[in-house]
Amino acid sequence: MTDTVTVLIVEDETDLADTYAIWLEQEEYEVWTAYSGDEALSKLEPAIDVILLDRRMPNIPGDVVLKKAREREGAYQISMLTAVEPNADIFDLPFDEYLTKPVTRTEVLDAVERLVVRDSIEDDLNELFQLASKHSTLATQSNDDIERTQRKIQEEIQDQHETIQSKIQRLDDPEDYFSVIEEPPATYDSHDAP
Repeated sequence: MTDTVTVLIVEDETDLADTYAIWLEQEEYEVWTAYSGDEALSKLEPAIDVILLDRRMPNIPGDVVLKKAREREGAYQISMLTAVEPNADIFDLPFDEYLTKPVTRTEVLDAVERLVVRDSIEDDLNELFQLASKHSTLATQSNDDIERTQRKIQEEIQDQHETIQSKIQRLDDPEDYFSVIEEPPATYDSHDAP
């Protein structure tokens, strides 16, 4: 890895948290652990890239930690990693991924990789939007310097587009993530329910 990715594991079962930490450290992630919601909140800082968060913890549950993390400074990618089966209550939870225990080493590593890629795609999209804004700003002007600059911006837009496409292909199944953007799911009709 070129840049070290920092992962915070929030899990009250210490053996489980330590196991996840070993898996991630073997892949050269920097790993922090918190064994309670209180400890997690005290460790939240912008240096953290990914949070693996248990929902069911004594004192401060993961749902509360999740909401408080979203209020803090930091662009965290957060995966719930929990034995709690998802139900309708997840609608109000601002997580990026949801894994249900038990999980394998591969599932944890894949989830962290997906979150890292998705975060970098977000940065790349912001850069692409900035380039597009520059291009459209110069579109109303014309002279040799501006035309050269526009060509350079167009090349950078193309390069950025290719970078984004390449990262999207690194996701396990990019169609699962982006098909909802292209074609939103059909409206649920209660008459269709069994």
